[in-house]
Amino acid sequence: RHIYPGYGALSSAQQQGAKKLLEHLIRKLAHLTEYTLLGMLLRLFIGTLPKKRRASLWAWLAATAYAATDELHQAFVDGRGALPGDVIIDSAGAALGIALICICARLFRKHESARI
Repeated sequence: RHIYPGYGALSSAQQQGAKKLLEHLIRKLAHLTEYTLLGMLLRLFIGTLPKKRRASLWAWLAATAYAATDELHQAFVDGRGALPGDVIIDSAGAALGIALICICARLFRKHESARI
């Protein structure tokens, strides 16, 4: 009732539809969030390596490759399916995480140089 105030007035079929939509949105948001964190962690890790040229690109490629192999794996699991849309959401989440790390690093460097 807090999320959908008129929920109680809906028919049973409409309530089921609303529940399925909410579940779908939560699942997609979970994909985005998980891969945002993965992208951040990969970018941070690759940035510590000696040869870190194009660290953001490599982090994004690694996260996207993982997303694709995860979806491929789901094709062989009963009750699951491989959804190309999930790979797109996952790779967008990874890109978001990488962008956040790059923005934070740039702000940190700017702050540190202004402090000196």
